[in-house]
This record gives sequence, C-alpha cells and structure tokens, in this order.
Amino acid sequence: MKYSGLYFIPSHANTPDASHTTFTTLLNSIERHFEHAVRQGSWSLTHRMFRSTPEPNNTQPPQHKLQHILYLTPQSTSRTYCFIHAFTPSNFGGAKTEPQSNAPTPQPGGSSQPGGTPRTDPGVVISIPSHNTETHTSFVGNQLQPLWAIRHILNLGNGVTYTVGQFTIHLGELEAVRTSATASSASPGVVVCISTVAAGGEEDASQDDELRDMGYTSVSGADENGVNGASSEFTGAEEAIRGLWAVLREGVDFGRAEVREVMMEKEGLQASKFAESEAAVRMWCDVLRLRV
Repeated sequence: MKYSGLYFIPSHANTPDASHTTFTTLLNSIERHFEHAVRQGSWSLTHRMFRSTPEPNNTQPPQHKLQHILYLTPQSTSRTYCFIHAFTPSNFGGAKTEPQSNAPTPQPGGSSQPGGTPRTDPGVVISIPSHNTETHTSFVGNQLQPLWAIRHILNLGNGVTYTVGQFTIHLGELEAVRTSATASSASPGVVVCISTVAAGGEEDASQDDELRDMGYTSVSGADENGVNGASSEFTGAEEAIRGLWAVLREGVDFGRAEVREVMMEKEGLQASKFAESEAAVRMWCDVLRLRV
C-alpha cells in the first residue's frame, strides 16, 4: 500500500520568481543528494475550490463548507475527485508548519488537535469520470451559483517525477488562475509529494542501499518478530518520508517561508483501495485550499 506526505513551500506575492527559484533549487538538491535518482514522466493537476455562500438574513456566524474539484494525474488519469466538507481548523489534523514553535501542533494523521475540537465532519469524497469535469464545474459555478462561490483555481503542468529507491517524489510549481479582476495570478508556491510503500508486498523487505546508508529506517512496519501492525506500518512510512525530506531540503534556504507538512490520515487506510485514494485526496485538498 502506498503512503504519502505532502510539503508546500509558499511564495511571497511580491516576489514573482520565488516559486520558480524554489522549484529549481529542489530539483538541483535531488540530483545532488541522490545520484541514483531516476527521472520519470511528467504529471499535472487542476484544482478548483468553491466556498458556500452564507444564508441571507442569518444572524449567526456563517459556517462555511468547501467544495474541491481535483484532477490529479498521479492518482488517476481517468477520474476527477470531488470533496465537500465543513471548514473548521480542526477538520485538518495532519498539518504542521516548519519551523515548529513551542505551541501545540496537530499530530500528523490524527483525528483531533491537542487542546482542540475533535473532527466531527470528515466530509464526503466521490469520483467522477474526468471527461465530465468541466460539465460538473460549470454546473456548480453557474446553476448552483447562489449556493457556491468560486474561491480559486490552481493549475500545475509539467510537474517532475523522480524515483529514489522505493520512494517516488512528485514536485511542481503551482499556478494561480485569475477568477476575478482583483485576483492574483502569481504562483502561490511549490508542492513536493513523497510516497513510499507502507505495507504488503515484497518491496517492503528491501531498501535501496543508498538510502540505507543514509540511515533510513524500514517502512515495512515489522517488529522484531516480523509481526506487522497497521499503526507501526504507517508510522514507519511517515518517519521515512520525513527522513528523505530532511535530506532533500538540506542546504536549501526557503527564506521566511513556513513549509507546511501534511501526511495522509492513517485511520481506515487498510479498509479498501478507495480508502487509500480518499486519504490522498484529503491530503492534497488540505494543502491546495491555501488560506480560506
């Protein structure tokens, strides 16, 4: 089973070339740190996000819902994913920023924040045929306009993919599409997704020699007796992803940008293949919502 972690490096709106500089620097870092890295094909994504409009004459503070329409080629080239959920900070328990402060931070993959409110509305994820994406988007944006308002559109074309041992790295530069005369078209930042095998299969038994020499731990989740547990499997994968990211960002100066980390939620991952896809969609939408 594949397990992933996602990193977002935001760019300052007043520095138009910041995203491209970060993207190029990370590419060079991969080539420098992993001499056996193999460059694979390109990838792309399109993300549209709508926010619910407040009810008229409502005297209570509005409780917004977000609707994401995500086409992500590493996940599927034939399906588009739609994710609707109520938006509160506690809806996303897998995020944290770097550098870390002394304040409590959400636990990756957890179901609540320390000292916060447990998640009560996980939302709904469905998939539709990708050739119906524009029709569905038009329906939400036009016929349902009194209920939903477009917040932003993000594109990423010609993303770069590397394989490093049993790890796969997807990275690319996000592009904002203007949705109004006042909307910014500057790149909001760079995304880096690191995936690895978390459980099952013969791949778990071996590690690339280069990564082992660097001190990466096994991601098989096996204990000393060779017994696997779901929690240890995904925790091991999470630690290995963070280890690779630490090597990848070594010597890279992101300036004042706070790197945001989001891991796939672990709960229910082994239930079905769709559970894995759903967790990946939630992870991506968490990052791509940017600042609502």
